[in-house]
Amino acid sequence: MDPIRSRARFVQGETMTHADDRRLSPWLAALIAVAPVIAVSLLGQAATLPHIPTWYAQLAKPSFTPPNWVFAPVWTSLYALMAFAAWRVLRLPTGVPGQGLALGLFFTQL
Repeated sequence: MDPIRSRARFVQGETMTHADDRRLSPWLAALIAVAPVIAVSLLGQAATLPHIPTWYAQLAKPSFTPPNWVFAPVWTSLYALMAFAAWRVLRLPTGVPGQGLALGLFFTQL
């Protein structure tokens, strides 16, 4: 059993009943998790893309700098995993201690 789900069943030392197990729908949670991540990634891309051929290309980079083609799949994977993590927290039952704090910190760091 998933340890997060196991912990989520206990709120302040009491076992939650099935009726107390209220969650966001998977689709609403996905929208709330994915939309801000996509928006931030597009803003970041818009801010950096014009500077890649000029500023970034002229930087003195160390020999271990990865080739340019590596950045797109790595950043895409990173942002997809961040959205997945937010989705998992959003899908926890309502009232799980720390859920609001975790989501607040997540969206602040975006």
